Amino acid sequence: MRPSWAAVADAVGHCVLIFTFVPTLAPVPSWIAFELSNPLNARDPVVLAFVLVRGVNLLLDTFRARVVLGVLSGAITGVIVSAWVWSGARVSTTLERIVLGALGGVIGAGLAVTVWPSAAVTLEIISGLLCGMLAAPTAVRFLNASNSPDGAPADLPSL
Repeated sequence: MRPSWAAVADAVGHCVLIFTFVPTLAPVPSWIAFELSNPLNARDPVVLAFVLVRGVNLLLDTFRARVVLGVLSGAITGVIVSAWVWSGARVSTTLERIVLGALGGVIGAGLAVTVWPSAAVTLEIISGLLCGMLAAPTAVRFLNASNSPDGAPADLPSL
């Protein structure tokens, strides 16, 4: 039984959210390391008072730089995962879902990078791999939920 269009939209939307917002968090560890080693934070209370402002600026700048590429990569990956499930191929185990997501993420990021000029192609491919691994299991659950009579995901017992 094929998933409904609403389930496909949920799966694609989930992939878009993961691909758009998760890479925004990538520079946070290096920013925290910088702030911990910044001697001005210990000496000047005004500099320390603006640590959160600098963090928010970092997140907003990263989001602005990645939003278009993330939406394109996520949409392409969501369509790939949806097409795979739509074709009737079984993706029953979590490992199969992760592998499908990883492959779809690499393909989606690779296609988005060719559409959107990027100097860091390797970084985008790795980001697509990781985001696809995160997004696909839930996307497949959304797609399988439309196949069960009570609307619950097919791999989970209904209450």
